Amino acid sequence: MGGVPPLNAVNVDTLRAALEEVLERLNKELVSLQELKTTGDFNDTLLALDQLGEELHRVRALYSNWSSSFSSPDLRVMRREFEPRLAEQNAAIYGDKNLYKRTLNASKEPELTPTQRRLAQRLVERFEEAGAHLSAATSAAVTL
Repeated sequence: MGGVPPLNAVNVDTLRAALEEVLERLNKELVSLQELKTTGDFNDTLLALDQLGEELHRVRALYSNWSSSFSSPDLRVMRREFEPRLAEQNAAIYGDKNLYKRTLNASKEPELTPTQRRLAQRLVERFEEAGAHLSAATSAAVTL
């Protein structure tokens, strides 16, 4: 997309369609990543997680800019529909204990470059912020 988002070319219907499309693609990418049988290394886990949902990041940036710049009843309805779905998608990724274990394992590779180490650290932090490191008992205790 590059540069300033085309806010004048966006409306609720086009934004909804774009979000639906990228969420569907992201779900497929996530299932493929989750089904991969590996203990985790840089390419199959860290890089894959970093690239997961790149389209969603772009559409979400446009969504955030547009929804903070404009307001309408239709937009408010769409936000009530998509905000929980976006949060659920984030939880599906960063709450996944198996992906967390793979990420943690990959982050310990001794041959990672400084840039790769930073990516690994950032991903591990995202999983831990989402509670992927917590035991089942602790997760149950803090879940509302």
